[in-house]
Amino acid sequence: MAFNDLVKLAHNAVLNVFGVQAESIPALFTPQDYSGPQFINGVISPPPLEEQVIPGSMTGTSVVYFFVRIVDITPQPRIGDKLTLDGVLYNIDKVNIDNQNGAMLHMRKVS
Repeated sequence: MAFNDLVKLAHNAVLNVFGVQAESIPALFTPQDYSGPQFINGVISPPPLEEQVIPGSMTGTSVVYFFVRIVDITPQPRIGDKLTLDGVLYNIDKVNIDNQNGAMLHMRKVS
């Protein structure tokens, strides 16, 4: 098994331990640098307490946290980039990068 496969398994194990939905889902990432949209994979984190609906549902949610492997994305996500999940467009408001090549994207629904 390749090293990158082991890292991905470790990320999924950590996500499972902390109760995060570990199933990776595709999203359309549109960077501001006009390099063109691309599909990326990530994991949706549970919504904050004030946001108790599922992203993309009929009522939708305005805040979504999306965990990604930042090293797999070029250019790397930054504030102001856009991400589409299940046909719902979000702005990236914050990018928290960890020291294990992962990042949590904090996003807000475009109204």
